[in-house]
Amino acid sequence: MCVPELRRSSEDTESTRTMQVAILQGGDRKNTRLLDAAIAADEGLKPFDESVKDLLDAIELIERKAWDKASGWGDQLKHIASKPNVYVFVLLGPESRGDNDGDSSPVVVDESPVVVAYAIVAVNALHSQLQKLFTLSAWRGRGWATRLVRIVCRCVRTLKGRGHEVTLFVASGNVAAISVYRRCGFVQESVAKDYYRLGSDALRMRHVLA
Repeated sequence: MCVPELRRSSEDTESTRTMQVAILQGGDRKNTRLLDAAIAADEGLKPFDESVKDLLDAIELIERKAWDKASGWGDQLKHIASKPNVYVFVLLGPESRGDNDGDSSPVVVDESPVVVAYAIVAVNALHSQLQKLFTLSAWRGRGWATRLVRIVCRCVRTLKGRGHEVTLFVASGNVAAISVYRRCGFVQESVAKDYYRLGSDALRMRHVLA
C-alpha cells in the first residue's frame, strides 16, 4: 500500500469508481458488519481488500507531517486507536501522479490505493464523539469529507440505534469543516472558550441520529 500524499486525478469519475473504505476497530482488525453499513450508506465505494495492518502507520505518518509535534496527535494516534470502543474509518483512492509545478500535464493513475481521508470516532453508551476528521489536501473540495462523515453516522447508528447522539468539537474559525458537519446534520450546541489554546475557541456540535 502506498503511503504518501499525492496529487489528485482530474478524472473524478474514475476516482469514484476506484474508491475503497476500511474500518478498523481497536486499532488492528476489520469490522465486517460496519463495512456492510458503510457500503449501504455510499454505494460508490467498495471494501478495502488488502491487509489493514499498514493503515495506521500511514495515518500516523500523515499526522506527523500535518501537525506540529506539540499537538501530540502523531504520538497518541495508535494508543487512541487501540481502545476497543474506537473506530477508524479510512477512505482510499487511486494513486495519482502529475507534474510538480501545477501545470496541466497528464495525470497517471496507479492501481495502488492511497489514504484520501480518515475519521476517528469513540463509540460510548450515552453518546459518541467524532474525535478526528482529516482529508489530504490533494483531495479536498470534492465532497469526500462529507461522504465520510455520513458513513460514520450510518455506522454508529448501526451500532447504537436511532436517537443516539454524536458530538464533536471544531475550531470556531474552521469554516470548511463546520460546513461539512452542518451538511451532515450537526448543529451548534455551545462555544468552548480557549478550547485549543488561549484565544482559540471551539464549537461543540451534535447530531441526533435519525
